[in-house]
Amino acid sequence: MKQKFSMSRRTAGWLMALLVAFVVVHYASSGSTAALSRAVTGQPAIQVAMRGEITSYSDHSVSLALEDPHGNLTTLSRNVQLTDKTQYVTPGEPPITGPKGMKYLKPGYRVYVRGQGTADNQVIAQLVHVSFPPITGTIRQISPSVITVSIPNQPQAANIALTSHTAIYVPQGDWSKLTPGATVRVWVMPQAHSESQGLVALSVMVLSQETSSANPKV
Repeated sequence: MKQKFSMSRRTAGWLMALLVAFVVVHYASSGSTAALSRAVTGQPAIQVAMRGEITSYSDHSVSLALEDPHGNLTTLSRNVQLTDKTQYVTPGEPPITGPKGMKYLKPGYRVYVRGQGTADNQVIAQLVHVSFPPITGTIRQISPSVITVSIPNQPQAANIALTSHTAIYVPQGDWSKLTPGATVRVWVMPQAHSESQGLVALSVMVLSQETSSANPKV
């Protein structure tokens, strides 16, 4: 007569704990923490995001000089891995997934990268949002539709269109600081459907005196 094999939940729990312990001991003894992470979780689960300026790139990676929260470049750098599943986005152009999207990358352009961090300290990009380098200068004139910015070492001021979609940031919410003479950083894109080579502001940040003097590098 056949007997049915049964196991209590407590016994099953102990067996599972022992199995996990064996896996941990195996990978720990081999010194491969990255392999342990992948064996236990399947895929790296650390979500990362960063902003920076492109310094160089190849078929499989892009190197960045990282930004601080004010858009200033820092001395920190990061190498980001690119894959066939990486999506590239830039204003005014269609999104592209895979190596063909690398045509949007140019040294000196700014990027926002979203991706996954791995246990061996790599970053694998899922999304790369490419934009023009920001313009930093002094407001010469401003109206509801245009901001004119004087740029150091440039003979002509830049006329940049403002739209209802332009985001404007001022220190401590003090709108009186958005005035001629204020130092600003403007993120721009080419003016769509225009015969002229005009620029449209994506966002305008009024820089505080502390920010401007502490890190003049842009």
